[in-house]
Amino acid sequence: MIFFALKRGVLSSRQSNNEIFSNFCVGNVIILKPTFALCCAQHGYGYMDFFGLDTNLKQLPSPAVPYDYFRKPAGSLTWHLQTIIIATILALTLGCESVVDELLPSNLTECDVCPEIVKIEATEFDMGRDGGEPKRYDGPVRRITFKNDFWISRREVSYAQFAAFTERSGYEPAPGCNVYIDGYWGWSDEANWKNPGLSVLPRASDPVVCVSWNDAVAYAAWVSEQTGKPYRLPTEAEWEFVARDGSTGEFAWDGGQNGGCDQANMFDLSGRDSKKDVPWPNAECDDGFSEVSPVGSLQPNSFGVYDILGNVWEWTQDCYILPYPSDGAVDGTSIEAAGKCERRTVRGGSWETRPDRFASSFRGRDDPTKAFRTFGIRLARNASE
Repeated sequence: MIFFALKRGVLSSRQSNNEIFSNFCVGNVIILKPTFALCCAQHGYGYMDFFGLDTNLKQLPSPAVPYDYFRKPAGSLTWHLQTIIIATILALTLGCESVVDELLPSNLTECDVCPEIVKIEATEFDMGRDGGEPKRYDGPVRRITFKNDFWISRREVSYAQFAAFTERSGYEPAPGCNVYIDGYWGWSDEANWKNPGLSVLPRASDPVVCVSWNDAVAYAAWVSEQTGKPYRLPTEAEWEFVARDGSTGEFAWDGGQNGGCDQANMFDLSGRDSKKDVPWPNAECDDGFSEVSPVGSLQPNSFGVYDILGNVWEWTQDCYILPYPSDGAVDGTSIEAAGKCERRTVRGGSWETRPDRFASSFRGRDDPTKAFRTFGIRLARNASE
């Protein structure tokens, strides 16, 4: 078997399979998934001890930095695709079939203006926490066991994507939006998704804001029509599973309230510099943005999902019921009220949100007909559909 393009150059066809395997494993283990490194190590290729890997391990620790094949600082798209293809062939040759699904890209865009989605292999986790603010209890903690894997938007829905929806469908959100003016949140008849009352008008890559839950559902229905796939808003369980990113503490990152500025656009030092009259505390870190940031500006989590916490709040499918009902769904599906749902749940915090509300379990809630300048959209759908 001949592999020709490796990280460190072109291999001669005179090289043996053993040399090719070893060179490829050593040259590419840094950019590939840990299980690929383990496959190499278990078959004696690549001198894995050089990288501090124990060849007797059954499972390698998760990497500190997410692996996003298409956004490496070095190497072209062609180079990365080539590397993944070669790694896939090598894994199959070595009998590591289980590695293949992990090597292949798990992101997808299903129409020219649809959000890019990433597949989440959902397992189980403890949702909520035994705590929260007065009249905003985050519990009780309940064990969620997902019955389906799901897809979720890699980024928040952008202004350009929502504009394409309104232009092609003729849909137009109702006028007006809740904005923060002179120290108070209040309704503005003049504000809307095209002009949400920020210091600058929305850029194409900014998240769309000043959209209600009803607007978000209408957008999901339109994307479903374009793709033939049943898009919807994420359930609270799906959203929290992705936001926790495998963590079990109050926050998804180390450092508590002040540790999230590399991943989340929150009310921080930059926000305080531009809005000194805001009465709530700021995070003692700096994400570099005083207002909304273009989607995907900060670091993604290990799922490859950007801004799941911060930038804008995200509407979820669920009706807000406090506390979680004892007979509520525990399979990852949404919770609905028996009658009319008065308030829908929003998650994640925004560029204008105080840092303690970035706890993974914190639940916002608002009237589904109302729009806010800090509320946006993320989509999801079942992987089996």
